[in-house]
This record gives sequence, structure tokens and C-alpha cells, in this order.
Amino acid sequence: MSALLEITNLSQQVQVHNTWFKRRKIEILKSINLTLKQGHTLSLIGESGSGKSTLARLIAGLNQPTEGEICINGEPLEYGEHSKRCKLIRMIFQDPNTSLNPRCRIGQILEVPLALNTYLQEQQRKQRIASTLKLVGLLPEHAQYYPQMLSNGQKQRVALARALILNPKIVVADESISSLDVSVRSQIINLLLELQERFALSYIIVSNDLGMVSHMSDQVAVMHQGEIVEWATTQTLFEQPQHEITQRLLNAYNTEFKK
Repeated sequence: MSALLEITNLSQQVQVHNTWFKRRKIEILKSINLTLKQGHTLSLIGESGSGKSTLARLIAGLNQPTEGEICINGEPLEYGEHSKRCKLIRMIFQDPNTSLNPRCRIGQILEVPLALNTYLQEQQRKQRIASTLKLVGLLPEHAQYYPQMLSNGQKQRVALARALILNPKIVVADESISSLDVSVRSQIINLLLELQERFALSYIIVSNDLGMVSHMSDQVAVMHQGEIVEWATTQTLFEQPQHEITQRLLNAYNTEFKK
């Protein structure tokens, strides 16, 4: 099976003030190379500040890379091609309390990407919203609710619905389940797996929950200081970690798991 997503030599630099009159460039992502097959899940793990979220935002098109290329089915995606990219790659943000506009009803939130990126008429958009809400375990009536009227788990389902509303090929989730309690987290994980099996979705998951990573992922990339220091299938990485950063992360997880 050929790769759905190909990332080649992806880098990002930022300029910082060195003195009052001089600036210097800092490379926060360094020549990232990754591939992802359709229907598979890639997890990005690493210590805080390793570049996981930065990479996720570059893939989703929220930030502009300094160098490198992102391709879907062999076709390059250029930064700024928002309408094209958002039909292929959608993102679930970490905190639905800040990513969902509290002044808009759920239906309005879900209608925005449809109005901007499709030719669907109003009634068709309403039908798509209702069917997508049911798809993520909510009721069509929830379209009339405001975010603050929902539980955290329901808000995250709305965030998932917004990601799915344009039928993308890839969903990027940046620590989007970490704030939920254990039972709700399990429900969302099972929902993600069901949707993946049903629609052959591909996921890129940023997470430090190694239990979830081992359960959901086909492959794992370990990041450190803006670089990928290890990339392997999930089973190989968990059973035979090669890099000291990977070993440190697994040791910390195993110590916590045994408590």
C-alpha cells in the first residue's frame, strides 16, 4: 500500500532577537521525514517542547514551514491552500473550551466549514450537520445548544464532528483527549477507532498518554529538540526501544503504570 501522506525534509525556523539590533534564526523543526498509510494511525510522542504540536500544526496548515514538502497521494499541499487542505486534513485542538466559540450554537459552528468550502445549500448543510452529530454519538437537537450547555466529553465530540464534517482523509488530534476523565476518554478512543474502521480514516495523534498510544497506533515517532530520533511500528518501539529518549519515556510510563 502506497503512502497517503508523505512529509519530506520539513523544517521550521523562527527569528528571535539576539541583541537590540540583531536577530538570529532558531530551527525548531529539523528536516522531518514521515509517511502515513490510509487507515493507519501515527502517534507523535516526546518531552515537552520537543516539537510535536509544531509538527501537527504544520501538517494541518496552520503554520508555514520554512522548507520541505507535504504531499497527499503524491500531490504537494502548499501553505495557504486552505480550502483544498481542509477537505483533506482536519485538526482537533487540545481544549474544546477555547476552540469552540461560546457565542455560537453548535449548528453554527459546524456550518462554517460547510459554508466556506462546499456548494451545499442550506437544507443540505443542515442534513450534513445532523448526520455528523449522530455519527459522533450526539443528537441532531444538539445543533441548537451552546458549547457551555454540554459536558466536556460532549464538547470533544462536537470538536470531532467539526473535524469530520468535510469528510477528510486525515484527522490530526493534538492532546485532544488528555483533559477528559478516564471513562469519557475510553468512549472517545473507541469512537475514533470505530470511525477509522468505517471510513478508513488516518490519524496523527499528539499525546503523552503512552497507554492510548500503544492501543491506537500503528506507528510511533519520538521527537526531541525538533527532530525525530526514533520512528518504528508500535510493537517494535514498545518492545525494543533504541533511543535513550524513547527508553526514558517508556520507563516513566511503566513506573507510573505500576503505581
